[in-house]
Amino acid sequence: MLDVNYEFRKGILFVRLLGIVKPSNITKLNGVFNIINQAGIKAVVINLDNIKAIDAYFIDYLLKYYDYYQEDDKKMFICSSNCFKSKFEHHIPIIRSEIDAFNVI
Repeated sequence: MLDVNYEFRKGILFVRLLGIVKPSNITKLNGVFNIINQAGIKAVVINLDNIKAIDAYFIDYLLKYYDYYQEDDKKMFICSSNCFKSKFEHHIPIIRSEIDAFNVI
């Protein structure tokens, strides 16, 4: 099961994922990304600290969204202190805590 919690602060949307990410529950993320696109949000932080498992589909999903954001002059970061951050290193900027987002944007 995947729960998605999000909060908008100072121009940044923080998306917190809780649980296990798999293709069958990725539609919850599609809804969040639709909101981002419709609202014109320019900065997003995806927090993976409470994720228990991810798969290759999710990794590819986030990498494609990151590329889309780069083309549209938006910023996207992964916030994580767990082992999953290594899956995104050298592709998506990694920050250690959500507060760090205010320093890099």
